[in-house]
Amino acid sequence: MGSFMIRFCVLFLVLSFTATGKDRAFAIHMHRVSKVGQKFRLAVKASMQLVIERHVGDRSEKEKEAFDTDFAGVVTVLKTTKGGGTKKVVIVVERFMITEEGFKFEGFQKGARLIASLKDREVVFSEALEGQEEGKPLAEGIEFDALQQVISLDNEGDVTDDDIFGSKEKRKVGDKWPVNKGKAIEDFRKDDIVIFADRFKGETKLAGVVKVKGVDCYRLTGSFDAKQFRPPLPRGFRVEESELTAKYAGSFPVDTKLPELETIVDVRMRFRAGQRNVEMEFDRRLKKEITVTPLD
Repeated sequence: MGSFMIRFCVLFLVLSFTATGKDRAFAIHMHRVSKVGQKFRLAVKASMQLVIERHVGDRSEKEKEAFDTDFAGVVTVLKTTKGGGTKKVVIVVERFMITEEGFKFEGFQKGARLIASLKDREVVFSEALEGQEEGKPLAEGIEFDALQQVISLDNEGDVTDDDIFGSKEKRKVGDKWPVNKGKAIEDFRKDDIVIFADRFKGETKLAGVVKVKGVDCYRLTGSFDAKQFRPPLPRGFRVEESELTAKYAGSFPVDTKLPELETIVDVRMRFRAGQRNVEMEFDRRLKKEITVTPLD
C-alpha cells in the first residue's frame, strides 16, 4: 500500500528459500496501483518500542512505551490518488489483539468496521456503520496508536516505492542498486525530516525468485542509513546526534497487477537534541510483518 517503506519506515527479512529463475531479468516494480473497490485480507504483526528521556539541569525523567499488535482484517479501497495510491479504506476487523507489559487485550471486537483516511498527512480513524464512509472519530490511545502501525495510506503527489527503491533497468538475481537519494530526501521533507545526501546511503538487492501462494515473485531485500538527520523539533533545539536505520524485504509478484504478498519492516529512529540546559533523547523502533491476500 504505497510508499510505507519511507513513512513508516522500512522492511527487513531473513529467510531461507530456493531461488529460481537466476538467468531471468526483471524491471523492478514495487508500487502496485490500487483501484476503488479492491479488496484484500491484511494480516500484520507489529512490535513498537519507544523511550524518551528529558533532562533539565540536574533533573531527569524517562518515558517508556512498548506494545505488540496482532491484527487481521478485510480492507476495501474507497479512494485512490491519481497515481493509484491508496487514499481511504474501510476495514472490517477479524482479529485485533494488543499486548502491553504482558497483558493481552482486544483492541476492537471481530466485525468492527473502521474507516481510515488522511488528515494533514496523518492517518486518522473512525468507527462507522455498514454502508457508511464516515463515522465517529476514534479517540487517541493505544488502540489508535496500534492502528496507525497497521494501516499506511498515500497522500496525493507522494513519490512511490518505485521512485525510491525500484529499477527501470532490468535486474538479475544477485544484482544490487542504490536507492534514489533525491526522491527519498524529497519524501522525508514532506514530513519535516531533513536528510542530507552526503550522510545518506542505501541499496536494494534482487535476492531471488520464489513462489508465494503459488505466485511467481521476486524477493527484494535492502537497507538504508541516514546519519545526522534533522527531525521535527521545537524552535531553538539543536540536534547533537541522530541516526535513522532501516532494513527491508518483500515478495512482489512478477505480475504487477497483484499486490506485494509478504513484507517485513525493521526501522529505528534515534536522536539527541538540546537547548541551553534542556536535553532530550528519543529512541523509537518499529518491526512489522505484513501478509496480504487478494480477495478479488
